[in-house]
Amino acid sequence: MASTFLKHIGTLKPTEVLPYLKSTVTWENVSTRGAKWVHEYKKANIDTGSSKPLKDVMVSVFCVAYVMAWPTEYSHWKHAQEARKKGEAH
Repeated sequence: MASTFLKHIGTLKPTEVLPYLKSTVTWENVSTRGAKWVHEYKKANIDTGSSKPLKDVMVSVFCVAYVMAWPTEYSHWKHAQEARKKGEAH
């Protein structure tokens, strides 16, 4: 579903992307497709007793934590890089 959407966007000219997104990404489309995805996910993974939902939660928490911590890590990295340029020990 998402891959065909992205492939179609890839075929558009840059000036055609925004009008396409405005007509395609509406609250109705997002809520309908989101509810369909949740229902299919529940049927395929939760109802079968799979461990995939647990793995998905763990990966999602890791990704969110990484994104939240990235600005701090980047500033520390830049500071260390500046210190190396000046010849200071860090």
